[in-house]
Amino acid sequence: MPRISDFMMLARQEQHTLYIARRCVSAEELPMFIPAAFKALAEHLEDMGGLLADHPYVAYGTPDKDGFAVEAGIAVCRALPGKNEIMPGVLPACKTVRCMYLGDYAAMEPVYREMLQWMDNRGLAASGTVYEYYFNGPPVAPENYLIAITIPVA
Repeated sequence: MPRISDFMMLARQEQHTLYIARRCVSAEELPMFIPAAFKALAEHLEDMGGLLADHPYVAYGTPDKDGFAVEAGIAVCRALPGKNEIMPGVLPACKTVRCMYLGDYAAMEPVYREMLQWMDNRGLAASGTVYEYYFNGPPVAPENYLIAITIPVA
């Protein structure tokens, strides 16, 4: 199984962010959007003289008949202004459940199911946007992608 850590309850502190949001019709759009967004965010962060506060993330909204919302972002050490499609934001402080995943994006669904079952067994419910924090990506081989799956809980 590609899950390489136990599930853990963590407290996320409020974090300033910079992000680019899109509405996607299908997951096939993500390989074009995410790398371009991370590149634009990194360039803007460098221009602003800012520092990362965590690894880059992608937040996924709940799918509906028209697609789903997706946000590629970076947590930063202080509030920074946006530019063009780059928006400033804040990730709110909350409790989360997190695990580390190693492998291709296509094989993540069983880990999500297991994570939701673990939460349910403890009386926890998802209460917000799901975040995936990317520790690497292309050109690394897909079977070596390292991702922290993070779900806010109530």
